[in-house]
Amino acid sequence: QAEDGIRDQPRSRGLGDVYKRQVKNSIKSYSESGSEAAIKDTLGVVKGRIDKLIIKVRELGLTKEFRVKVMIIITNDVHGRDIIEKLIFNKINDEQSFAWQSQLRFDWKANDVSINIAGWE
Repeated sequence: QAEDGIRDQPRSRGLGDVYKRQVKNSIKSYSESGSEAAIKDTLGVVKGRIDKLIIKVRELGLTKEFRVKVMIIITNDVHGRDIIEKLIFNKINDEQSFAWQSQLRFDWKANDVSINIAGWE
């Protein structure tokens, strides 16, 4: 699970990749099946991850650096949750839809990062 890798990834880059892959796969599944179930399942996963991270950030004995890292991930996941809820509300079932394409996404390639929005790098 992505939240298990928090301590292992110095920049937690894996979490953004996991989120992006989960949403893209659920949009594709929605498109192919016509059922919102996959994207709603992804929303449930993200909400569950937020709940686990909130518990984690409240633990005693965390270093300041680690606590800040978890808080940043929570903020990112809450934003992701809001995006997924918007996609469900607007019945977006195409990953080429502007509602998804307009989201700022970071892509990691080797040791380099690129920023993508609306298909532009």
